Amino acid sequence: MFSKIFLFEMQYKLKRPAVYLYFLLAFVFTALAFANGAMPLDEHQWINGSSAIAFYVAIMSLMMMMVSSSVMGLPLIRDIEYNTKEYYLSYPITKAGYFWGRFLSSFLFVLIIDSAVLLGACVGSKLGPVFGWQPASHYGPNNFIS
Repeated sequence: MFSKIFLFEMQYKLKRPAVYLYFLLAFVFTALAFANGAMPLDEHQWINGSSAIAFYVAIMSLMMMMVSSSVMGLPLIRDIEYNTKEYYLSYPITKAGYFWGRFLSSFLFVLIIDSAVLLGACVGSKLGPVFGWQPASHYGPNNFIS
């Protein structure tokens, strides 16, 4: 039953425009910040350096906490609003399968949305020199694995 609950939650979240909006906003905001070099850096620091990325991800984690609570809290709100918890548990569903199916599907979407920050940093580091917003000398090697 875990897999059915997990897949149902995944399909439900794929139909919600908020998930796509969160991903798009995080990606665009990060890409523009890295492309414009709009970050508090020293003179000799690369815009896409590891310390700059770590600092930016730490700041963005504050915004992502709000996004995470929105994505992770939705199943709970639905259960409370429609009073479905007792209904689901009257079927041969284990409490662990019910909980982990809903939790892991929400957690997977939070990870996907959070990956927009790192993807945006990589893309923004490429776009800055291409559009001429920042000189290429302000960027270091752009390795996604770093």
